[in-house]
Amino acid sequence: VELVQAEVVSEESLEYQGETRRVLRVEYHGMIGSGLSDKARLQAVSWVEPTGSVLRRDVFLGTSKLRFNRLPNEEAVAIGEDLFQEILDLDHVELAESENVKSINVSSLSDILNIKPAPPATVTP
Repeated sequence: VELVQAEVVSEESLEYQGETRRVLRVEYHGMIGSGLSDKARLQAVSWVEPTGSVLRRDVFLGTSKLRFNRLPNEEAVAIGEDLFQEILDLDHVELAESENVKSINVSSLSDILNIKPAPPATVTP
């Protein structure tokens, strides 16, 4: 288990969906040892609206940086629906012969998503 210190370090402006938004910059530092250190490793930075919505997050892994930008809600919902429909469409499931899968139950997932499930399916390798 690694301890991480999160701290709001500044208020900034961020361009999001064609608008300038005021956001809080939150930095996440890995804690070295049992105390805080000025040299603690920067692990991530988030830009957060006062409402709590994270508009952007940079995550640092070694010498690489991953950037995650928040999608507009309508676009995120559409992508989510497409992805979940692909999960529920078992005609597209391909299993390697080495996989030991006897069945896949999609009813609980479809209940959560309020999607009418396909008839129950059994997949055998």
